[in-house]
Amino acid sequence: MTLLFLLALLLAWPTYGVSLALWLLLLFARAIVKAQMRMHHADVLQARRDAAASEPPQCRPSLSVPALRHWLEHETSWQRGADSTDTELLASTTLVLGDAIFGDARHPKVQRVPADILLLSSLQDLHLQYNNLHELPLQICAIHGLKKLRLGGNDLTALPTQITQLDQLELLTLWSNQLRELPEEIGELRQLKALNIAHNPDLTSLPDSIVQLQQLQEFDWYGPGEKHLTAAQRQWLRQLHANGCEIL
Repeated sequence: MTLLFLLALLLAWPTYGVSLALWLLLLFARAIVKAQMRMHHADVLQARRDAAASEPPQCRPSLSVPALRHWLEHETSWQRGADSTDTELLASTTLVLGDAIFGDARHPKVQRVPADILLLSSLQDLHLQYNNLHELPLQICAIHGLKKLRLGGNDLTALPTQITQLDQLELLTLWSNQLRELPEEIGELRQLKALNIAHNPDLTSLPDSIVQLQQLQEFDWYGPGEKHLTAAQRQWLRQLHANGCEIL
């Protein structure tokens, strides 16, 4: 704009007033163009809002107590509480869907966990030993009040990072799976008092963050051996032992 003004001034030097008027006219035209651009942008935004408002909302799939019961009775080894009322079922604090010790031949074994399990908002202790889980269902990671999660005797090869959402978890058993690694975020489970990762032959190292688990009272790892641990992890184990943690 300044260059245009200087050019106009040079061409019309004898008539300075005309040059000034031309400069003012250019400024006015520029302001009009900017105002039109702002109005167009506002119209585009409003059109997008109107289009979004006209679309049907994406509803979260509804959770169903009958669907929860059907899963428990037909796709799991659930036995306790089969005669309970819906109110009693939804108030459950413990759910046993696998044998805690021996892994007997009860069938069927759990292969999936539906979103309906989120109806069990009071659940604190979930048994899923000796089933056919190949991955940890993310629905379980959304049961925020869970304190004990028993997953031994499955076919898990990894854990999702979302497991750290279980920030009240005190016991986590993962023995006899096919784990190759633990998530680096495992150290965020600061309330853990018992961790069992024994008999995972492909688990040859531990994540650095595991040293943040300072509350452990039981640590069964039967694992990679100290030669595969970092200096910080070896110091962490010594400190746990000094604090009375039972290390196997």
